[in-house]
Parts: sequence; structure tokens; C-alpha cells
Amino acid sequence: MASKRLNPLYLAGIAAFAVLGLLLITGRIGSARKQNGILARWESQVLPKTAPARASINGRLPAAGGGGICLRDQDNLTALREEARRLEEEQAGEPIRGFWRHLDLSKLPRAQAAFLSKHGEWVQQADVDYRDCADVPCILNRLYGSTSGVEGLKAYLWYLRMGYAISTTVNIPQLKPISGMSYRDYHFSDKELSGFWLLSRTLSPPFRNIQTLQSFHRLPKRAYLPDSPRACGKAHLRGGRGWIVLMDKCLTLSEVSDPFKNSPLHLSVSHEISHSYDFAGLLSGPMLSDTEAWKKLSGWTIEEGADPATGKAFRRWKIDSTPDAEGPKDGFVQDYAGTDPGEDWAETVAYFRYEAATALSKSPRKSAFIAARLFGGRTFDESGLNAAYIQAAAGETKAGLPDLVDRCIVSPTDAGASPSRGQAVALKLDIPVEAPFLSCLQRGLAEKIDLALSRLRETEAEACEILNLRADGLRNDVAQALLPELTQIVSRQGSVAERIRAVAKLRERLSASETDPREQALRCFGSESPQTCFSSVREKLFDETVVELALEIGEELPAEKQRFLKEYDYVRAQGELVRLYEQIFAGIEPKLDAAADKRWQACRLATSDAGASPALSPFSGGSRFVSAAILNCINGAVNEDLARVRDRFAGRLGISVTDPDAQAFSLAQLAPRYLRRLSEALAREAAQEDQDRALRESATIGPMAAALASDLTWLGDPACLQRARTLLDSALSANPVPTRFLALEDLREDWAAKACQRALKSPEVARKAWESALSGLEAEVLASAVEEASSCRAQSPKNTSTQRKQRKDCLTRSATWKRIEATALAQWGSSELGRRFASRQEEARRHLEKSRGSLQSSAVAQMEAGG
Repeated sequence: MASKRLNPLYLAGIAAFAVLGLLLITGRIGSARKQNGILARWESQVLPKTAPARASINGRLPAAGGGGICLRDQDNLTALREEARRLEEEQAGEPIRGFWRHLDLSKLPRAQAAFLSKHGEWVQQADVDYRDCADVPCILNRLYGSTSGVEGLKAYLWYLRMGYAISTTVNIPQLKPISGMSYRDYHFSDKELSGFWLLSRTLSPPFRNIQTLQSFHRLPKRAYLPDSPRACGKAHLRGGRGWIVLMDKCLTLSEVSDPFKNSPLHLSVSHEISHSYDFAGLLSGPMLSDTEAWKKLSGWTIEEGADPATGKAFRRWKIDSTPDAEGPKDGFVQDYAGTDPGEDWAETVAYFRYEAATALSKSPRKSAFIAARLFGGRTFDESGLNAAYIQAAAGETKAGLPDLVDRCIVSPTDAGASPSRGQAVALKLDIPVEAPFLSCLQRGLAEKIDLALSRLRETEAEACEILNLRADGLRNDVAQALLPELTQIVSRQGSVAERIRAVAKLRERLSASETDPREQALRCFGSESPQTCFSSVREKLFDETVVELALEIGEELPAEKQRFLKEYDYVRAQGELVRLYEQIFAGIEPKLDAAADKRWQACRLATSDAGASPALSPFSGGSRFVSAAILNCINGAVNEDLARVRDRFAGRLGISVTDPDAQAFSLAQLAPRYLRRLSEALAREAAQEDQDRALRESATIGPMAAALASDLTWLGDPACLQRARTLLDSALSANPVPTRFLALEDLREDWAAKACQRALKSPEVARKAWESALSGLEAEVLASAVEEASSCRAQSPKNTSTQRKQRKDCLTRSATWKRIEATALAQWGSSELGRRFASRQEEARRHLEKSRGSLQSSAVAQMEAGG
């Protein structure tokens, strides 16, 4: 019979909740000082598996057995996921709007949204079901048919680091898909993707986000480029858009410990990317390989002439190997580099990075050019790597030297953990120091250097091979590089040893007596400015603790206070408090969901007197209209529901939460899940109500439109909507439509407008409306003629037959009448009827031409009647 074991996380949650509950009950959270560090001590007792191990002298855990996972060994799911998460955080920014398939890009991490919006064309879409994918790695793994989940992550990481897409489709620019091949035949293999991943970790920043490169493509196995059958890959550029196509023999990888030895993939891909880097020069000038600075290094010149046998002219590259002022011209890393300056550039770059000894021996001047241009001056032969590792390790270790010296002054016998190699560094200071102090420095410095070298193993592809051969030598080389700086620090700090001891004592007291920052954050949570409250509490704690030591610390006191205040800010403390609450309340979600479901059922049909003001917090319904009755019913009970669920959950653990601040904070943490459940219920019911209304809509609007069409007295008058609203009110009174999740006035406006639109589309109404519109246009003409008529009467005011004729001619002359018609058309076009028939403006103009005689007669009669 199998025994049943309790989940250790559940037990840890119970213990943590019990600790917090007891503190809440006793009222000790937020007090000025802890009672002998109760919270920290109890947590270390009840949660031993999660308590941090003792840190070393420099505050970091010592590396075990040489430490550092070699870069090429980080090709596993956990490490790749962490790398992707870190890179996504570095590329955070404003959300990207839009959709890719079912995915809302604004809801994805910005890096994923950018990938789909910029490179979605290279993601296979046909015949692949992505419906259960919520992110880019899932989409890519689905394409690769991955069982481990690493293939898609490696392809995505290539984009995150380099900025280029690895295509998963059969589409390659300027190439037709090969018959009988599926999109899977165009995929890079898992091993090849590993090569790309390692490549992305070893190429320098200039190789990333090149403007003239967007995508990488693989031809199916045993397929070749039709225009370059002997090539293994090719970089293309057309219209500012670039891509790289690779084939089988470009993609072989090394099987030995050296990750780049006999690895065509790294040489070939870096070669093609170097071409794309070269092409980018065309955006602002010549390609780099076409500059005199590059060509003179090998002696590239153009030879022009004619073939004496055929007389055909030629123009070709040749080499002038004559030494110049800087010395002999360079040779080539291999024969293919001697094809032309462009291939010389791409091939030398690839060899410089991955076959450095060959590049430096055969092409020293070009290697120096490439080192300065692309790699910040560093080289990748053994001596160059050693120099880079010494500089990197010394730079990382340097920042911790003052703290190391301080610790060895305070406690020279506490050397921390032993160095991973079992020995201290050889260290000889030029100033007299005591033996225990020097021994402490030697051991502590060795540990710090080992940590820096471990980091190199994790980040530098060649580091493991070199460190396996000469870790001890490198450790001592780094120590010698740090010796001048360390000597200065020891000289400076040794003269103020008493101050250092006083600072150490202050830090010890603060550590022993300070209130848990999470408790301080809890106490400040409900204040008007939590950050200000938190800073004030921390500052007061420091001022109370430092009183007895202030004179000994002296001028360093402000800096020490600043260090203490920076050590914890409100955001960090609140984050740790939230994580503790999440641990405590683990397993409460089903209870919250049940409470929310029960509350929804109790409130969904709530009714109240008209005109009630809705309570919009904490549940507002979002973008959905929710009746005031439902909102008030829910919001009047939210805190009561949450408190009931929390207290029952705590009661089963044998505790109660009585502290007001803890109560408020716990409700704030529990509310989002409860409110989200309510929103989901609202969305379901609102969708059902939308469907119900949709079924009623046509059955209601149809009769309304028919009633409007049968009584056309509203034509020519903007009363259709008003008439439609009256008809709708009558229909809804007889047979109500559900409007718990839609404002009734919005429904009335929408359906009334649709009824009017449908009525106007019936032939009889359309004809009558057009006739009414033309009548309105004629009325506008006569109205526009009044002003002109007044001017004509002023010119011929007498009522003689001659002057009457003059007035008529004045009003009906061609220019005047065209002005009258133009004014009338403009006025009519801006009216409701005119806007309704905006597409028939030309027809209206022709109507005025046909009716011109009768309208002029009416206008003249109107003018004379006015006289």
C-alpha cells in the first residue's frame, strides 16, 4: 500500500501563515524593533529548505569544484527559458497593437510581439494548429514538432540576441518552393539550432540588427542554390532587404571539446553575416570592403585590359604585393579569400573570430583592422583570450576589494569559504601588514577571483578549455593586476581601522535589531504615501541605532546611512511581503472562485429603484454596462465575502487575522482573483444576453421599419428617429428585451437608427424621400433668391414696366442664377436630407437645370409680390 505524503509547499505555507498570524495577533508587526529577530529566526526554523546558505566574504556563495557551467553546456530547457526571460525584460517597452492569428500582440511580452509583427511572414501558418499556444516559444516548438521544448526556444533566442528571424516556411525570397518538400524539410535541425545559439553568444554587437539583414533560410538536405551550386551559403540584398540562405555543407558542427574546431557552421554563418554587415555600407556610402583602407591591406587593385587572343576587354581584381610604408601586405586565411575584396573581408572576419591563430599569422594587418572595427580591440587566440579574461576578472573583482579589506580588518581570522582550487593566491603587498590580515586577503581574494572566473566559464565559449589548463596561473595573473589597487585600499583603510570596526558593529546591530522590512511595508501599506512612510521608518531605525557609534564612525556616517536606506526600498519590501502572502494563501483560489460564483448568482437579477447611483469600486464591470442594482449588490458585499473566505481559511490553520493593516493588505491581495472570477461570469452572461437581443433585434426592427414606411408624414422632417423611438418604446413595453448589461438608452438609439435606415431603403419611402429632398432643394433655391432679389429691387425700385423688366433680367441673368443655385446646393447638402442623399448631388444639380424656368418664374413672382 502506498503512503500518502503531504505537499511540502503546503506545509511551508501553513508554517509561514502561523508565524505571520501569531505576529498579527500579538501586535508585534510594525513595532519599532523586533524581539530578537523573531520573524527571521522562526522562518529559518520552519522553512529550513528555503533559507539562504551562508554567503562568503564578498556576499556571494563560493563556486564549487571550479564553479561555472560551461557556456556550451547551458543548452538545456531551464537555462534557455531563463535566458529568454532576461532578454525579454531588457527589451521591454510600449505594447505593440494588433493580432497574429488568435494572439493579441498587446498582451504578449514586447519582444514576442515585435517578433510576430516584424517576422510573422517567416512563421509557417498553413496546416499548423496554434490555438492552445499563448506565446512565441510554443508556436515555434509546435512547428518543429519539439518534444523537449528547446528547438523553438533556441530559434527564438537567436532573434532575441541577433534581431533576425530563422524561417520555418518553404518560402525563400527569389526561390520557388521545391516540389514534394514540406515546410519541415526547410527547418534547421536541433543540432544546427544549437550552433546558431552558441554563435549568438559569441558574436559581438556590430553583428546584431544589421539593417541589410532580416532572415535566415535553410535549403532542404541535398538541395543547392541554382545560381551557386558549389557554394554552401549565400547572403543576398535586394531593395534594402537582405536574407541568408544556407545548405548542408555550411552546417556541420564540431564533435570535440573545442566548440569551434572543425565547425563549418560558425565559419560559414559568420562569413555570410559579415557580407550583410558589408552591404550595410551601401546605405550611406561604399561597402567597407570597397574602401581603400581595407583594400590596401592585401594590395587589391583593378586590372583592365584586353585578351590578346580574342580582343575581348576584361576588368578584374589583382593583387599588388609590393610592401608599403606599414610593411608587407597581408596574405589570405585561405584561397577563397583571394577571390575579391568582399570575400576577403567575410572570410577573414570568420577566421579571426573562430580560427584566430590562422588569421593572426596569415593576415595580421587585416586582423588588427577587424579587431578594432568589430571586437573592441580584443583577439581570440590564446594570448588574446588570456588578456581578456584577466581584464574581465580583475574588473569584476575590483568592486568588492574595499569590502574585503574591511572584513579582514574587522575579523582577519574569518577567511570565508576556501578557494575552489584549495589554495590562496600569491599576494605580496609593498606595505607591512600582519600575517593573519594578509592570509585573510589572500584567501578572500582567491575566492572572489574564482567567482569571476566561474562567470567567464558561463559566458565565454572558449573559457572552459583555457581555465581547465591554467586556472591557477590565471588566478595569480588577476591578483597581480589588482595588486596596485589593493595596496592603495589597504593603505587607506588600515589608517581608519577603528572606523571600520565601528561600521561593522553598526551593521551588526542593525541586522540584529531592525524590523523585518516586510513588516514595515505592511504597516505603511495603507498610508497616503507608502514610500515616504517606509523611508521614514527606516531612517528613524538607523538614527536610533547609530547613537552610540556616531562619533567613532565620523565623516562616513552619511554614506553609511545612505547605504542602509538604499539596501531596502518600499518596492522590494512590498514585493517580498506579497510573495509571503502568496505562500500563506496558497490553495485559497477555489474558495475565492466559489464565493465569487455565489455572489454573482445572488446579484445577477438584482433590481432597485430607478435613478440609483452605481458603486463602481472595486467591481466596475470594465467596458461592459452593468446595471446600478447589480453593481451595488456586488460592491456592497465584496469585502465581506473576502474576509469570510480569508478567515475560514485561516481558521483551519488555527489562527485569526485581527490586525487592521494585515486585514486591509490581505483583502487587497485576494481581491484580484475574486474580481476576475466575477468578470468572467459577467462576460458569459453578457454574451448570452447579446445573443438573446440579436435574436429579438430583427423581429423588433422589421415591424418598426414597416410602420415607418406606411406613414410618411415624417419625410422631410428629422422626426424619423423620434417616431422610431416611440414605436420601440411601445414594442419593448409589450415584450421587454433584456438590458442588464446594455444601457436602455443605447439600445433605443441603436435600434431606432437601424429602423430608420431600413425604412429609407424601401422603394416607396426612397422615392418619397427623394421627392421630399428635391422639394427641399427647390425651397433652398427660392430662399437663396430672396437676397439677390433685394439687390435687384434696389437697382430698379420703380414699378414701371421697364424697371420690372430690368429687375427680372437682373435676377435671372446666368451668372446670378448660377450663384443662387450653388448657394442652395451647398445649404441643402449640409442639411439632414442632403447628407442622406450625398451620393446623388449630381442628380440634384440636373434637377435644378430642368426646373430652372419654373423656379425663376416663382422667384420673379416672389420678388414682385414683395414690392
